[in-house]
Amino acid sequence: MGRYLWEQFWLTLCGWIPTILGVAIRAVIYRLILKMNGLAAIESGVRLRFAGNIKLGKGSYLDQGVYLHACPAGVEIGENTYVMHGSVLHVYNFRDRPHAGIRIGKRAIVGEMSVIRGQGGVTIGDDVLIAPKVQILAIKEVDPDLVVVIFAQPNDVPALRHLFRNELIADARSLEGPQAPRTAQALMREVQARRAAATARRAAPTSQTTPGR
Repeated sequence: MGRYLWEQFWLTLCGWIPTILGVAIRAVIYRLILKMNGLAAIESGVRLRFAGNIKLGKGSYLDQGVYLHACPAGVEIGENTYVMHGSVLHVYNFRDRPHAGIRIGKRAIVGEMSVIRGQGGVTIGDDVLIAPKVQILAIKEVDPDLVVVIFAQPNDVPALRHLFRNELIADARSLEGPQAPRTAQALMREVQARRAAATARRAAPTSQTTPGR
């Protein structure tokens, strides 16, 4: 409770101050409640919960209306990364997932009104542009047997197949031209087959060996 009141005191005192004056004040004062490497720009109206679990890199920017909820594993935003107006980065690890948290690399942009939920762990690399109103969820934590289809450029397909062994990696070119309907149908059949196999594994009785007498 003491930590919460300490954070809310400074957020209430400084969070509303407009213009560049407010940005400058928050760049100094918010070091008391969160981790900041170098100077970061935080606009007015930014909401922070569990700010002690938030880490901002040098030159990072939080636009007006951004909401960061960092309980308990935290939110880390890399150097020169921009989180734009109205975006929500939310980690509420009520199921104690070991990989909970949101990590965003350097020089990335999170578009306006996007939502990233990090209960199952979300990592975004360097130089990534996320369009406005995108939702990113750790969906494997919701359904561990979910089949994820990743479309990639041809040169990236082998590396992704090695990295994501349980996912379905497809060449992005297969969605172009007259072969696209056939490709979509083939992918759907593969997804259905994988789902059926997962269901069968769950339904199979656990074999037990009776020790001999």
